[in-house]
Amino acid sequence: YVFVGLISSRQGITFCFKSIVHLNGLTKIEPNNHNAIMTTTTNSHDTPTSTPPSSFATTSNAAATENATAVTSSLPWPEDKEGTSGSDYSGTSPPAILRRWSYSYMNGILKKGASIHRHTKRRRTLIEERERQLRQNPAAGDVPADDDFDLDEIDEDDESLEGQQQLTHADLFATPICMRAASLQPKFNSIYNAKKTAEEAQATKKKKKRINPNKTLTSTLWTIASPTFVPAGFCQLITVVAQVSIPLFVWRLLRILEENPAQSVFVAAIPYVISIFIMDILNAYGTHRQKYLALRSGVTLRVSLLSAIYERVLQLTPEGRAGLTTGSIANLFAIDVQKLYEVTAEGHLLWSAPLSMILVAIALVVVVGPSMAVGIVSLIFFAPVVQRITNKMMEIRKQRVKVTDKRVEIVNAMLQGIKVTKLNNYEAKYIERMNEIRREELALLRKELYVWSTVMAVQFISPVLASAGAFAAYVLSGNLLTTSDAFTALLLFNALRFPINYASRLVG
Repeated sequence: YVFVGLISSRQGITFCFKSIVHLNGLTKIEPNNHNAIMTTTTNSHDTPTSTPPSSFATTSNAAATENATAVTSSLPWPEDKEGTSGSDYSGTSPPAILRRWSYSYMNGILKKGASIHRHTKRRRTLIEERERQLRQNPAAGDVPADDDFDLDEIDEDDESLEGQQQLTHADLFATPICMRAASLQPKFNSIYNAKKTAEEAQATKKKKKRINPNKTLTSTLWTIASPTFVPAGFCQLITVVAQVSIPLFVWRLLRILEENPAQSVFVAAIPYVISIFIMDILNAYGTHRQKYLALRSGVTLRVSLLSAIYERVLQLTPEGRAGLTTGSIANLFAIDVQKLYEVTAEGHLLWSAPLSMILVAIALVVVVGPSMAVGIVSLIFFAPVVQRITNKMMEIRKQRVKVTDKRVEIVNAMLQGIKVTKLNNYEAKYIERMNEIRREELALLRKELYVWSTVMAVQFISPVLASAGAFAAYVLSGNLLTTSDAFTALLLFNALRFPINYASRLVG
């Protein structure tokens, strides 16, 4: 279990590093690269006017490909390499799959980061020691500069890191080619136009007056995200099977110990111990690979939509911009697209949560008995409660978004008419209006967070109440609660808590 915990921790660390790599890569701005600029202004409330509409309309696939190769780093993304001997991360061979699922290409970055940390820590220790000596003996002289320290006690790998205090862009990997705006924008336009043309032809054939644009957009987004979102579902399936299997193996192991209290059970128990170890490994690998692939799908959708929105907005005519405010556009960038990105991280719970409920319910009834149905019903009862609370939170959020639009409009009007504001001394009035709107916004935000804390409280107390109800019904029905049954039921209820609560939040 300690070994599995270390593997899980390492996976979590590398996953965080991969997220940092993605963010660093997506926020690089190259000269004349309007596609890269799109991913840097999602939280900005200013009107995107850095690129004229004509440049979007005339951008060809060749130019986009050229831009895609321009936004690169000294370290290309390893999974983009194909056919390279000894470093193939994108193949289908077992070694390539193992390297890809274990993120072994992050070892160099992690090693260098650890070396920088040791080097900095050692240098800081030397400085503190020297300052302490000076305080005790002021006649010893001034504190020497960093370059004057003797680094003989530092590792040889650290000596090349003199002066480097942290990892830089040059140390990190570049953004994967398939996640860059420069390559996603022409791909999105090509797929969308092809599907729109096909649907228009089908509508003409069926004599329909108009087509459904939402269907075209949804189909396009699915085509773009499916290469990574579908494998993420496979990893989620592995995780579900592993999470349900571990309590069953623990149950069999405890039953063997109970049935043979004074005998050696090594031969009979070792297969279940190995099975638990393997399931833990699969659970760790499947969970983190699913998160990576799902978030990668989210980044792909987010960048594609940001590119499409920017292109569309900058090509609108004055009639098309009628009724379209800067605040609503900023909310599209900062909130709506971001929510779609967040949904992909938990989207597979829509099918994996019911599957987990069914498997856990069957396991509880088979292993412990029908009285465990009380706990299952209790957990299922919490699902609509969480959904109702989440719906309430979404209503508050919609109200807050409207107030945010007003605040953005006030700030934008003040900045656009800054000369008039200064000449007529309107600063105090603008500040008063903004403070009033901001107080209203903060009140709604505080209310939203109160509701969110209720959701989190229900999420944590639901397995406790469900387990208490199930055990009470089991004992009151005349059964003897053994160690194996108790631990197995607790593990199964704990495995069921996450999908029920998160699925209800996702639906809400």
